Amino acid sequence: VGGVVSFPMKIANEAGSADSFVLSAAGVPDDWSVVFKDSTGAVITATPFIPADSTFEYTAEVTISDDPALAVGSSKRAGDAGIDGVDALDDDGATTALSGGDGDNDYKISIVVTSAVDDTRSDAVDVSVDVADIESVTITPDGQNQIQPGGTVDYPHKLTNSGNVDEAVELTATNTDSDWSSTTLVENSDGALVDIATLEEGDEVKVTNPDGSTVNVAVEDEDEDGIVEFPLEPGQYINVTDKVFAPSDAAQGVVNTTTLTATDPDDGSVPGAVRNVATDSSTVILGQVRLDKTSALDIDCNGEADDPGTFAAIQTSKVEPGQCVVWQIVAKNEGDALVKNVVVSDAVPAYTAFLNGSLRRITTDTSGTVTTDTLSDSEANDEGEVNSVGKVTFYLGTGSDSTATPPVGGELKSGESETVRFSVEVDGNETTPAPI
Repeated sequence: VGGVVSFPMKIANEAGSADSFVLSAAGVPDDWSVVFKDSTGAVITATPFIPADSTFEYTAEVTISDDPALAVGSSKRAGDAGIDGVDALDDDGATTALSGGDGDNDYKISIVVTSAVDDTRSDAVDVSVDVADIESVTITPDGQNQIQPGGTVDYPHKLTNSGNVDEAVELTATNTDSDWSSTTLVENSDGALVDIATLEEGDEVKVTNPDGSTVNVAVEDEDEDGIVEFPLEPGQYINVTDKVFAPSDAAQGVVNTTTLTATDPDDGSVPGAVRNVATDSSTVILGQVRLDKTSALDIDCNGEADDPGTFAAIQTSKVEPGQCVVWQIVAKNEGDALVKNVVVSDAVPAYTAFLNGSLRRITTDTSGTVTTDTLSDSEANDEGEVNSVGKVTFYLGTGSDSTATPPVGGELKSGESETVRFSVEVDGNETTPAPI
């Protein structure tokens, strides 16, 4: 997936006079590409004039889509309308051509040459690409929030088949504190949230396709352990909500971590392998300050969301290296009591770098006028700062003082909220689905 395969090619001009030939490709899969190169590596679209009874050698270079849903593995293509030809990329990941087929249906691309002098003279040869199987399941993102004793907090996640073969995985949840509990919720075929513990084999859940459309899919229980499996084709995902409950006697400052785990079905007496995990960290406070974290795209990295109306807890778009994401955090006092020393901290995600000058504080006055203030990146200057290891901190509320030793947050009355933002740039190591 995302690789490049090169096919050595040769044109023989069997006509009685010199001729040039236009090069093209037919049947190229979606999001794949084909370019042609001469012996020096230069990209060409046609050959030079080839003398009669002479040959010209060139290379057809096929770039495979980096989207697993558009470059499915060989096992997934069994029965598809492909070709069992001489493979250029076999199941073992080799990049050298093989001497024969391997029994599956490969991606077929036709390399076409057409005379520039007489377009009725043309020829074509089929090449085939056998994409290696990639098994990958992800649960994103990790979550953190605050909770009152006896309260609840919801954490949104996506369970995604990020590989290129079909998957069927189970979901389980555990809490570090035995007095805490959690419920894992998914959407049923009617769009209602249901506890996965109540699902039985054959019940349908809502699955989102790579293009954003949805389909109802029946859950399975092939290992008959009473825990349903969620079938996912490449690129499909399920929205998952982790609802966490704190005991009524939870002490202030206690942190509980809920771990969502995706596993393969059991294989007889052998437990299924763990495929991926997500963790949700809940901190007990006596005042209920709810943190709502969302993101939006900032393609040109100017520190502002391309569309402020697109902030969402889970984005479905991909962010390319060199592009940016704006993170927004809303801190709201949902309790009845005054909350003091409101300090909000976050970390710059892996595979990204903080965008200098992107700290923002958004306030709304009583008339509804929204004001956006740009904050300094350095410490002890204003309400925002970022340190050398990527920790972003905001001192919020009335009376906050970042110049104090130590800095202190201000006060939020019941119902009051503060909104802050910062931006990160995706580095060149990988393409990352937002949110990061």
